[in-house]
Amino acid sequence: MIFDLVFQTQLPILFLILITWLLIFKDRAFFSRLRIDFYMLLVLSIAVMITNNLGDYVQLNPRDEFLIYGLGRMVIRPFILMIWLGIVLRKQNNRSLSFMLIPIPVILNLLVCISSVWNELVFAITPDGAWEWGRLFFIPQIIYLLYLILIVVFSIRNARKEDTLEHLIIMLIAAGILVSTNVEMQFGVTNLTDNVVAVGVCVYYFCLITQVYKLDALTHVMNRHNLLYDLEELEAKEYLITMIDIDNFKSINDKYGHEKGDEALKRVVRVIKNNLTKKNKIYRYGGDEFVVVSQGMTEEDLNNI
Repeated sequence: MIFDLVFQTQLPILFLILITWLLIFKDRAFFSRLRIDFYMLLVLSIAVMITNNLGDYVQLNPRDEFLIYGLGRMVIRPFILMIWLGIVLRKQNNRSLSFMLIPIPVILNLLVCISSVWNELVFAITPDGAWEWGRLFFIPQIIYLLYLILIVVFSIRNARKEDTLEHLIIMLIAAGILVSTNVEMQFGVTNLTDNVVAVGVCVYYFCLITQVYKLDALTHVMNRHNLLYDLEELEAKEYLITMIDIDNFKSINDKYGHEKGDEALKRVVRVIKNNLTKKNKIYRYGGDEFVVVSQGMTEEDLNNI
């Protein structure tokens, strides 16, 4: 009875995916490459749902139904996590893992799974339409797990204090995927992991778009809008405000160009962050001006930083 609810969630999840699709289409906060990645994630999430349930709506013989279900489950699932890993790395501007290397495992998995139609390496369909695992049945699961581990590792490795919510959501989604995969294997439930992944994609998008509007795009510290919001929250509390600007910043832009000016802003932020504690929050107020809001500190404490 409980597991029947899994199938009943397909329609609301599809609705959630379509709403997210419309938001991405209307939104211009992300650059085009990241938006394309999210489009692909949503399309693949729908595709894996279709392959899981196609036999309920289209007359197929058991062999074809199992074949479509198997290829959809074992090929599309790793592909979704591969794109997700690319989003995490691209958002962090991380080049430690080449984008040319990321697709290699999923391409190998695709070739092995497709070849199983003839050589039965990963799965086999018996003449009477029954499903059997092949000798290399573990390959899609290992590749799926590999991408999931890389998402978590790079998320933690490149964590910034401002991205706490994003990393928490990634950890929760990863845990949900592992639990749902285990439930599927133990109880023979279908669709559960795909539901978790589809909802995870939508939640992750909502999280990122929230971060985009909270953070300054260049320095990745909180922006002026977030400063004004936080000051309203602190209205009944004691706090100190420190204004910081860069002397002769305009001359840097005029003499060396805006690219060097941007680099100077980033370096200043790194220096400020390295000298702050958990009691301080830094915001970019505008141009070369930054604001540090401090709680639980005295002026003497700030002078000693």
